Amino acid sequence: MNIARNVSLKPFNTLGLEATAAALVHVSCVEELRLALDWAAAHSLPVLPWGEGSNLVPVGRIECCVIMQADATIEVLSDSAEQQQLRVCAGRNWHTLVQETVANGLFGLENLALIPGTVGAAP
Repeated sequence: MNIARNVSLKPFNTLGLEATAAALVHVSCVEELRLALDWAAAHSLPVLPWGEGSNLVPVGRIECCVIMQADATIEVLSDSAEQQQLRVCAGRNWHTLVQETVANGLFGLENLALIPGTVGAAP
């Protein structure tokens, strides 16, 4: 886990707007998330969870620790003829998840296709 200071958010928002975060960290597991939260608290920075930046209009300097979830893991919790239950990490692209579930015969999300963002933000 790497915590970067004074980072441009331009590559991380779909509008390509220039903004700067006091800190930016990509986390890929729960332990890294805990460490990032502890670091932000120790530096008196509020936390801003950030998906793919499709529902944000960042402007200027943002005095916070932006946390981006990099984990896109899918875990099958249960699988029967009647029901499938998945655990999907917040960093997975939402539309990709919909496409994958439909391709694998898991129906129910197809009417939510084309929503931009990540699983942790889009729904």
